[in-house]
Amino acid sequence: MLCVALVLAAGTATAAPNRLIDSGSPYLLQHAHNPVDWYPWGPEAIEKARREGKPIFISVGYSTCYWCHVANRTLYQDPAIAALLNEGFVSIKIDREQRPDLDRLFMAATGALTGGGGWPNNVFLTPDLEPFFAGSYFPPTDDEFGRPGFITVLMAIREEWRLRRGNLGARARKLATALREQARPAAAEVSQAAWREAALKAVEPNLDREYGGVRTARNSKFPQPALLDYLLAEHAARPNPALLAAVTRALDAMAAGGIHDHLGGGFHRYTVERTWSVPHFEKTLYDNAQLLALYAQGFRLTGKTAWREVATGIATHLARDMEAAEGGFYTALDAGVGGEEGRPYLWSRGEIEAVLGAEPTRRFLATYELHPASPRERADPLAEEAGVLRLRTAAAGAQAAQPAALARLLAARMQRPQPARDEKQVVALNGLAIAALASSAQALRAPAQLEQARRAGERLWSRAWDERGRKLAHELFRGRPQGNGLLEDYAHLARGFLALHEAGAGAVWRSRARQTIEAALARLRRPDGRLAASTDSVRLPIPLDDAEDYAYPSGTSAAVEVLLRLGEPAQLEAAAGALRAAAGQIAAAPYRWPALLAVLARHDAVATRALVETAAVKADEPRQNESAAHVAVAATLRPQPGAVVLELSLQVEDGWHVNANPASFAYLVPTKLLIANAVPRRIVYPQGKPFAPRFAPEPIRVYEGKVAIRAEFPPGGADGMRARLSVQACNETVCLAPSTLDVPLR
Repeated sequence: MLCVALVLAAGTATAAPNRLIDSGSPYLLQHAHNPVDWYPWGPEAIEKARREGKPIFISVGYSTCYWCHVANRTLYQDPAIAALLNEGFVSIKIDREQRPDLDRLFMAATGALTGGGGWPNNVFLTPDLEPFFAGSYFPPTDDEFGRPGFITVLMAIREEWRLRRGNLGARARKLATALREQARPAAAEVSQAAWREAALKAVEPNLDREYGGVRTARNSKFPQPALLDYLLAEHAARPNPALLAAVTRALDAMAAGGIHDHLGGGFHRYTVERTWSVPHFEKTLYDNAQLLALYAQGFRLTGKTAWREVATGIATHLARDMEAAEGGFYTALDAGVGGEEGRPYLWSRGEIEAVLGAEPTRRFLATYELHPASPRERADPLAEEAGVLRLRTAAAGAQAAQPAALARLLAARMQRPQPARDEKQVVALNGLAIAALASSAQALRAPAQLEQARRAGERLWSRAWDERGRKLAHELFRGRPQGNGLLEDYAHLARGFLALHEAGAGAVWRSRARQTIEAALARLRRPDGRLAASTDSVRLPIPLDDAEDYAYPSGTSAAVEVLLRLGEPAQLEAAAGALRAAAGQIAAAPYRWPALLAVLARHDAVATRALVETAAVKADEPRQNESAAHVAVAATLRPQPGAVVLELSLQVEDGWHVNANPASFAYLVPTKLLIANAVPRRIVYPQGKPFAPRFAPEPIRVYEGKVAIRAEFPPGGADGMRARLSVQACNETVCLAPSTLDVPLR
């Protein structure tokens, strides 16, 4: 199987501009002078691939990604590599911050193909958009570690495509089918208690009881604020000293570690080892917004003043480094300067002495240490080697012990070359920041934070919200709105507006929150209650569902929270529908939905119980709003020469239909026969009839009335077999929650 690991970059202008020159993405603009014939995502590139019969090369990254910069320098500015890409492929660049929905989709493909993933994320697709090969960074040529070079990879794929295209296509179709099934698991009961219990059971064995946080296979550490916030929410709902201790270990360790910018405030993206000492130096708005809310919430629960100081430092960082003059916040700061990671942030003892003097430096380094930038060595603090500032473990909590020294060092650092800033103002990420600043302003005694949040809210309402069209843009770039709003944009901005209202900024913010979330429901709510991630016009073989809490809470999690907090009957029903539709995904891996579980834990009161009861799916008591209430099924096993045949009869109620197999759209659930304890030779589904619903741009194929499905087994191969049928019932205006029915055998 073709499986390798890839990564990308950005660099200097060396060629005539390509199609990316007109982009509104800083990341795509970094590649606008590559000799590669890049296309932005859209129908033009896909139609070209289909017309010319070429595979598609998708490269997903973002402007502050260190390895994306490396790949730009070493790969995409190379004329030989560009020639291979231009001759054999249609190449598409995607900014993951502009299209987080596509980022999740292609990262799922990479995970399925390689077992890992990272950025840049590179995926090769058939012209039908089905993935067959993926990875991250390649060196330009084969290296001494046995890694194949990018040239080798491109030539191998080109040759495989030329000689064995059918094999690649079959592999791609198989993977696409698996990803579809993963995105749409069987319907499940909505049970917040079971989800929360399962999530805690999955998380607790992986907690790092020595250094805090969650252990990973590679020893890298991410803050995972949504998960820590969920543990705090569980403790607040049902006091649990073990959970509070786990959060305390993590927050204390991160605050003391090199992942924390002790001079400028805020946190870097992650560390490359488990002690939180050696960071990857990029800083993102989404991490720092969530960590501001988390440390402030921790302070409210525990009264730990050190956490209040950390939260205040994050807010200061956002105001100084990330806030636009007109209001609102930029997306991220690069990891380094001039291709050198961490360059602005590293210090030697001599450099500190040059700023503070010898004796103040001695006192300063009694509280702080210089940890070597390589995790494989331990530092001698007296060495001239540049290191990462972190608190000595015994001094954890002494952040404010030497404010004058910290301020002088920060002033000196600001004279160094500064990391580049991605100046997109992404609506969802600004919603996160607005909510964090507004909700923590009172606890931190910081009225200026509430004003920051209000200014950001006004900026987005005036520039990103289209009052006439009742719709939201995805981002502002150079002051202009661009891109269609995604579910996460609507949901997180509405959540930020609610936080402003609850912080006392005025009733207008609740009204704006309601308008925003109602616009999301009008545009993105599917007939079965599912919340689609986007309204992308490109028809994909894998549904663009909003799935799990990734680097920050998903649009589904944020939307359910907003609907629950607004609390009106129609909004509670919309939240219930979203939970019903996502229940299969959540039940399959509840620990991947910590933000949603935190919402359910915090609102575990009358409204939430009513919501969950409204959403509950009980297979033995089908309700009129469930598919099982509108279908009946039975089957007969009949021996035939050389085979045993299961003849299934499905009766669909008049006025209703179920989706054909395959379904006409990725977001529709096909009628599917599920066999346990046996392996059929084949399953034969009828073709179905065309039907033109109001929600689809073209007719779909459906089953109506009496439907026959056949499954063929080898002789004796059906002994002990159990059958179930998954269906989604629809009428002219609505599709119900899918049901899975046991098939009685006659």
